[in-house]
Amino acid sequence: MSRAAEARVTDNAQDARDIDVTDSGQAETASKESESCFRALCERSLAGIYLVQDGRLKYANAAMAELLGCAPEELCNVSPLDFIHPDDRALAQENMRRRLAGEAETSKYEVRYVRKDGNVSYVEELITRD
Repeated sequence: MSRAAEARVTDNAQDARDIDVTDSGQAETASKESESCFRALCERSLAGIYLVQDGRLKYANAAMAELLGCAPEELCNVSPLDFIHPDDRALAQENMRRRLAGEAETSKYEVRYVRKDGNVSYVEELITRD
């Protein structure tokens, strides 16, 4: 291979790396913007929203905390079953199992939540799996 050919290959490889970095940077920016938009939507929602990972809440918005009569921080790392009325836990567990097994993409059902003060609230849950 001639020296000129080597230079072209190196130049083309450099161009490809520049494009990849640019694409990667654009993807990262788009991802951050999407995450920011999602967070704003959740935090401003009037509906209670929570995210579960490994059987524990990783996020709960203010509306969810208000529904349960506590601060959002109090919901961090608790099981979603902890605030479901004992008589409704079997239904909630079965719906979780079905989603995790891939048998259902979404579940919609009514359960009772037990608030921090002991009062009971009837709620309709719409649960999805990513």
